[in-house]
Amino acid sequence: ATVIHGNAFVEGPKIVAKLLEEKKRGWFYLDPPFAIRDGMADIYERTQRLIASLDPEAVIKIVVEHDAKVVFPDEIGPYKLLKTRRFGASALSWYAIAE
Repeated sequence: ATVIHGNAFVEGPKIVAKLLEEKKRGWFYLDPPFAIRDGMADIYERTQRLIASLDPEAVIKIVVEHDAKVVFPDEIGPYKLLKTRRFGASALSWYAIAE
């Protein structure tokens, strides 16, 4: 596994490009800041746009950590929601390619 601490909106496309170049696939764990922070009101919309843009040829699964009050859609681009689990104020939502 490789952990990359950085801005997913910048690093995500770079990682996908590298995976495609190497003919590999990977999991993505996205942990955007909760929308309650200043300047983050649209963070979940931006996260959903990022997920929709990730090439399914390079992505096996995507896990998103988010505020438990936020409901993520059943589908984002080519990805389908598998499950959501809540842990107090946080939740994890798992996505994979829609079959």
